[in-house]
Amino acid sequence: MASRYRDDLLRRIQSVSDIVDVVSQYLPLRKAGKSFKALCPFHQEKTPSFIVNPELQIFKCFGCGKGGDVFSFIMAYERVSFPEAVRIVAEKYGIEVKETEKDTRAEEEKSALFRVNRWAARIFKSYLWSEPGARALGYLTARGFSKQIIEDFSLGYAPPGWENLLREAKKRDISINLLEKAGLITGRSEKSGHYDRFRNRLIFPIQDAKKQVLGFGGRALGEDEPKYLNSPETAIFSKGSCLYGFPQAREAILAERRVALVEGYTDCLMAHEKGIKWVVATLGTALTPFQVRRLRRYADEAVLVFDADSAGVAASDRGLDIFLAEEMEGKVAVLTGGLDPCDFLQKEGAEGFLKLISEAREVFDWKLESFAARLDLDTARARNEVLQEMVRLLEETKSALSREMLIARSRFIQGICDRLGVSEEALRQRLRPRLPAGRRGGRRGSEAPPATGRDATAASPSRPLPQGRLAGLQRELLEVMLQGEAFTKSVVAAGGVSLFPDKDYQNLAEAIIRLYQEKGLLVFSDLMLALGEDAELKEMAVDMLEKGRKKGSLKRRLDDCLLGLRKEKEKRETAALKKRLIASAKAADEEEEKRLLREYQKRI
Repeated sequence: MASRYRDDLLRRIQSVSDIVDVVSQYLPLRKAGKSFKALCPFHQEKTPSFIVNPELQIFKCFGCGKGGDVFSFIMAYERVSFPEAVRIVAEKYGIEVKETEKDTRAEEEKSALFRVNRWAARIFKSYLWSEPGARALGYLTARGFSKQIIEDFSLGYAPPGWENLLREAKKRDISINLLEKAGLITGRSEKSGHYDRFRNRLIFPIQDAKKQVLGFGGRALGEDEPKYLNSPETAIFSKGSCLYGFPQAREAILAERRVALVEGYTDCLMAHEKGIKWVVATLGTALTPFQVRRLRRYADEAVLVFDADSAGVAASDRGLDIFLAEEMEGKVAVLTGGLDPCDFLQKEGAEGFLKLISEAREVFDWKLESFAARLDLDTARARNEVLQEMVRLLEETKSALSREMLIARSRFIQGICDRLGVSEEALRQRLRPRLPAGRRGGRRGSEAPPATGRDATAASPSRPLPQGRLAGLQRELLEVMLQGEAFTKSVVAAGGVSLFPDKDYQNLAEAIIRLYQEKGLLVFSDLMLALGEDAELKEMAVDMLEKGRKKGSLKRRLDDCLLGLRKEKEKRETAALKKRLIASAKAADEEEEKRLLREYQKRI
């Protein structure tokens, strides 16, 4: 539960932030009494059950059980870690977040790289709109790009010559070291000095969600190789985690809840030119888990659009493996006729592109169909290979629920049963027993929350909870404790944390008791801060708070729980004493055996 941030910083962010204000930036909230209501973004529903409570500064979905404070909401919706959620909320309210001295130095270096990249982007842009950039501008115009798109994406040009950017940097006293760290220049291999990395290239600035320039892509306008050249890896740029056009597409992706992925810069630009704004590009590289996780925060479905050449199909195939592993609904649309997405959009327009998207094949089906197409299904060996491939693909997913959904939706399975000579139900039964119960990831076996708009879960906290009478007593007592400090005072007097043998319940009880002992009262927002980055424990606390209000007499429930837990505690202690007694007898320790026997007889 410990946080890398100071308590006073978190308290300051919490004091100025308003959960209604933050959540309303993501969801359309409607007033409902003293609270606000919306359709839950974490599961599919037709009637709003997602409630935001401004008084307690918490949210709770009574459909899927999701709940917590403002940081928990950002973690779940944006699919980020607690530190990232803190930063996001802090930035919304203009609060600077600083961590350790090492982190501060790293942030200062990143800020310097952002500044020099912003400066370089301005220089490249000025070249494009000046006489040296006439050829590059002519190329863009000939490809069908408007001035609006060129401006929206801040396109630029690097003229021929080895030191154009270097000369501009010297005029501004920008250090060689910083230019090299940003990947804008590179050292000469055979002699001292440096030269510009980008020369005679159309320049595509690669930006983050806040339109900060992370790096650059350059397309050669001459015979230079490679045809496309990207910035090298830096402290702020990694090709495997960036998506070209994302800041321009972000709002449209959120509105559509889907995203189309293309391979190249101009493919992305042409989609936006034609009015299809929910398109991004993968910088000409294979799709990575980082990119899918980022998209999963904003979209429920992604469609990979690639050329029909072998490289494009292979890229789709690899990318779809990642969609399975990351449990995001993925589809693939393959272009035919030798056209790339840019050419296809120019020829068929937005209508043709949208039709292509609507006909995209689901990940599981497309991969199986591609695999089966390479085999002769008339042979038993080939049919067995298809079954093995099915199992392999299903094992890529992390949860049993997602595997069941893939099987249920698969048109391929429905269509191939006749070819395999088995009934559909028999095939499904054959597949299921071979699947593992589900790979667990993260701490304490928890999994990432379901992607927005998918996989409704039961109305309970995400973390598996202990079951049985003892667990029920602990939970009931925590529900009562959360209703006010007077009840916590009684629990402390009766034994405090020692009454809670199960770890999660113990952690929550400890946090409640510590707050009571420090402040003499229990403020729920303080408890949320005390639980730090444990989103699941926060969810559990919100769930208990709400349920505790709806049950009978708190005093009677308190007494019943304390009596029951004291008896359970005595049982555990007696059982432990019995084990020690048996152990002492086996060890022939007569004195210890006599002492333990007297103590045991008193208990029984």
